[in-house]
Amino acid sequence: MMPKLLEQIVEVVEDLAEEEGGVLLVLAKRLLAGQRAYGRLDLAHDARDWRKERADELADALVYTAIAEVAAQVKQALAPEMAPARHTLKSDNHSSRETPT
Repeated sequence: MMPKLLEQIVEVVEDLAEEEGGVLLVLAKRLLAGQRAYGRLDLAHDARDWRKERADELADALVYTAIAEVAAQVKQALAPEMAPARHTLKSDNHSSRETPT
């Protein structure tokens, strides 16, 4: 990395709160993962349509978000069926207690 760019990054990071820095770290790690998978970013020679790439990724994110919401609703709806049934038993002293079946 060029020293001037590194200096600018450090200046920005120094002004960030801890959690904001954590967000930046997550993004930096994603860039590194992409670099390992696809090589260094070289915009001068990369012919991909970055707007289309972005649109496709955002659409995927929306699909995953909707799936996660529906999955949570399905799990919530199934929760009573999945929990052990409870029956109330009366003891000799007429107090009740719950027992799993």
